[in-house]
Amino acid sequence: TMIAIWLLSLKTIVQSYCQLSGAILKSLGRMVVIGQIQTVHFLFLTAGLAFVFYGSPSLASLLGLLLAGQVLEWVLFGIVLGRSGVRPARVTSIECWKLIRRSTPFGIRHTCANLTLRLDVILLAAWVPLAEVGQFAAAHTLLVILYVVSWLFGTVLLPELVALVYNSPQMKAYVRRWSVTIVATCAPLAIVGFFVIAPVVRIVYGEAFAFAGSLAALMFLALPFVQLNSLYSNRAVALNRPRVYLGAQVASTVLAVALNVTLGVMLGALGVAIAVVGREVSMFAFFYLSAGTVSA
Repeated sequence: TMIAIWLLSLKTIVQSYCQLSGAILKSLGRMVVIGQIQTVHFLFLTAGLAFVFYGSPSLASLLGLLLAGQVLEWVLFGIVLGRSGVRPARVTSIECWKLIRRSTPFGIRHTCANLTLRLDVILLAAWVPLAEVGQFAAAHTLLVILYVVSWLFGTVLLPELVALVYNSPQMKAYVRRWSVTIVATCAPLAIVGFFVIAPVVRIVYGEAFAFAGSLAALMFLALPFVQLNSLYSNRAVALNRPRVYLGAQVASTVLAVALNVTLGVMLGALGVAIAVVGREVSMFAFFYLSAGTVSA
């Protein structure tokens, strides 16, 4: 047990350094290199999992493999950063406190976002049968994927937005261009998904998951709003407007609880699915009404 704890702790520490290195590379516009390193990491883990499975399958060997893969990723990041002229340097305690103060609103925002996502299932479980919760949880997996994609999308946009902070016309043009792109691609996709997802789920998984397919199709309508909210939220982060991006997220969390309870009690899983779309539309409206506050 102690070995597993140590291995997991070391992996978490190394992963934090990898995330820092990845963020630095994103700020340098080296997204392609990040993808290449992640691909090498993935191939290493795939080969290692096969070796562990057919060799000596155990928790310690699995965690050791994960740690080795994380160290490999860290080393590759270090090589690329070194070639880019980035070197380690000492950081003073004052700089640490300044970073903590600046990043705290951002951390609260992410905490609220994760809490909101998990409350969908947690609150629903309080008043509907377990079978209905299972149907919703299966459909909710698609929503989780949409959120993960939006968060990754935001990490790509943020360095570009930060680079345009002192050029208001270019930032406005950049945000406008991405807004049009998101609407032009995600809105039709959401409409198609609304009509296609449910029958596809029935064909693939059978009638037992028909209700889950309908729930997933309904929540998929939130797709364009999820992506737009990621764009506008990261614009507010780049412009250092914590009242805007934190206010939007906190308001969304409060609204999510209210809608989940109200609609969930009335309509069950269907009500929570409607609440998901409602909170994303509401967050979009918040950013739209706050457009003057977040202007560059």
